[in-house]
Amino acid sequence: MSRHRLLQRYLRPGLSAAVIVLLLYFILRDDASRFASPDQSALLTRNRTYPRSPITVVTAYYYLPSRHAYSEYLAWMDNFLNHIPCHLYIFTHHTMLDIIVSKRRSFLRDRTRFIVRELEELEEYSNMTVYQKLRDNENRDTAHSAENYVIWNQKWRFVLEAMEENVFQSEYFLWVDIGSFRDRSLLYPQRSFPSIDSVQSLAPKDKLTLLLVYPFVANASDWWEDITADHVGAGIAGGYPHAWRQWIEKYYETQRVLLTRGVNAGKEQNVMNAVARRYPETVHLVTPQPYFGDRWFYLQYYFA
Repeated sequence: MSRHRLLQRYLRPGLSAAVIVLLLYFILRDDASRFASPDQSALLTRNRTYPRSPITVVTAYYYLPSRHAYSEYLAWMDNFLNHIPCHLYIFTHHTMLDIIVSKRRSFLRDRTRFIVRELEELEEYSNMTVYQKLRDNENRDTAHSAENYVIWNQKWRFVLEAMEENVFQSEYFLWVDIGSFRDRSLLYPQRSFPSIDSVQSLAPKDKLTLLLVYPFVANASDWWEDITADHVGAGIAGGYPHAWRQWIEKYYETQRVLLTRGVNAGKEQNVMNAVARRYPETVHLVTPQPYFGDRWFYLQYYFA
């Protein structure tokens, strides 16, 4: 969104002088940050040469309202970005670029592809009105922001873009939420994440690998039943390009159907549950086994 449109959007009659100054500061600061430093420009260029890796990991971070404190996310980001030496695509906006670059400092030059794009420039932002309505219909105590829905449903578009560009010439792609590595004491055994040996031995060619955190109820008669409870984990997903593309097609198709049924299809876990029920042939569901970590993050261990 242009600086002029941002000013029109946020500056309203009746705002105090202090609020206006703060708004102008943040808007103009973000606009000025588009002019990256020489070091950042080198990191952002499309023309860099990257080494080949059989696996590409994709993640993103946008500074948005969240149930978790910003300080928590900074710690989780550091666990992931500064300690997991994977070949990584990171999507973010200019506001966060300096922080993310600093946390990825150990693997900047040859293992990280940065793509900077503002929230308003994302494809899913065109659904903001729909997501705002979903948010307004939620319980106020448990509701997420419409901006969260934008990012959650943009995740698979980020994967598509990484597969299309494929600077690491990879054959397998993993989505990993940037806040997935939460326990620093477990980082050492996870530094091999993701392992090509694990992928080759465990991942099917024609299905997307997902975590089934809790099983579906056995007596549900229709695919849209029991899809708003905790079942499929949304933090990590992996597949070969064909598996990703077929699943993503079913994902957005199913999201459209759910919206007509009044289901909260802004929350990506609901849609993922529905796809697993509606199109089981597209997914390989992994059940967590006893291990040293949280069951929600079992795929870190599975793919390490």
